[in-house]
Amino acid sequence: MALVLVAAATVLVLLFFNHPQLLDKLWLWMVGLAGYLIILLEKAYKTLSGLFEGKKPASTTPSPPSSPLPEGDIPAKIAALEGRILQLEKKLVSAKDD
Repeated sequence: MALVLVAAATVLVLLFFNHPQLLDKLWLWMVGLAGYLIILLEKAYKTLSGLFEGKKPASTTPSPPSSPLPEGDIPAKIAALEGRILQLEKKLVSAKDD
């Protein structure tokens, strides 16, 4: 990888001395690519360093108890769902028989 970067830098230096007008068009592209490479290297470093850090122990504070569910329409909802399940089971049985 380093050899490719050295070769690319050498080609750019030769282009600069032989055809400087070409680098005017490529300058913004090269700066943008360098920025993305720096961001990529930073993310890779953070990811790899995160893999080697020790895991922190779980907190010893108890979690707050969950609130109970409201008892509003729960039996009605359960009955509706059970009816829907029965309908689907009948459809499956009739489709299997066909």
